[in-house]
Order: sequence, then C-alpha cells, then structure tokens
Amino acid sequence: MRAVDRTTRAFVASVRAALPGISVWVDKSVTRAGRSNYVFIDMPRRTEKVRISDHPVGMTRALWGGESLFVSAGATIDSWSVWLSRLAKEMPLSNRALVLNA
Repeated sequence: MRAVDRTTRAFVASVRAALPGISVWVDKSVTRAGRSNYVFIDMPRRTEKVRISDHPVGMTRALWGGESLFVSAGATIDSWSVWLSRLAKEMPLSNRALVLNA
C-alpha cells in the first residue's frame, strides 16, 4: 500500500472518531507530479477539502486557500490533530447534537 493511501486511511479514521456521523469521502488523483487523495468532510453549512499528497504541488494550493489543509504522504496524526480539534470545536453545539443523534 502506498504512503498516500495509508495516510488517507489514518486521516479518515481520525475524522470519523472526532466527528461521528459526519459524511467523509475520498477522491483520488494521479498526475505526472505524483499521487494525491482529496478528502471531503461534509459538515453542516460547509465542506472542508483536505489534500494528502506525495508531491509539494498541493502545498501552494493550501497556502492560497484551495484546500483547507495539506498533509504530506507518510505524515502521522500529529500533523493534523490540532487542525481537526479546531474543526470539531467550530461545529456549533446544536449541530453536534444533531449529528450525534442521527
């Protein structure tokens, strides 16, 4: 299994643990530059887009706002735990209750 896929599985598991009931889906891309997985997190009123990639092209998109977060392939949960905890805290309490009761 490639590092991009391993990192994507770990990231999706972290999202599902932190935000139970939230829809998460993955889109894969292969270009001459390398491989990327886009993880979409569908939250009430917004969608977060995270790029997990084995090449630095995605980093420039993350810097100008094309993605919510850029994660390098092979990264561990330490790389996204702060971002994910902030995302969980930003979810309004009323929506958290709706998601948890779904």
